[in-house]
Amino acid sequence: MIYNVGVNASREQFQAVLQLYRQYSNESMVLKHIIDAFDPSYYSHGSIGMAALIKQSQPSIVSIVDVFASLGKKLLVSPPPEGRYA
Repeated sequence: MIYNVGVNASREQFQAVLQLYRQYSNESMVLKHIIDAFDPSYYSHGSIGMAALIKQSQPSIVSIVDVFASLGKKLLVSPPPEGRYA
């Protein structure tokens, strides 16, 4: 379902989904799907924050390493602004 939401979602919708993740889930599988489903430009500027979320997530069916791999692939498509790491 998250992929259907993420396809044409706005930045505000991404933020809402991320807030729901923070409130109700802490599983790596859910975070991986959020990273994969939404436009990476919505979170590339805050890639350090996303990495912190990954580190705080609880491993489930998807390992933390797999979530970092997904983040890395998405950041290749939409890298953080040069000279900005936060």
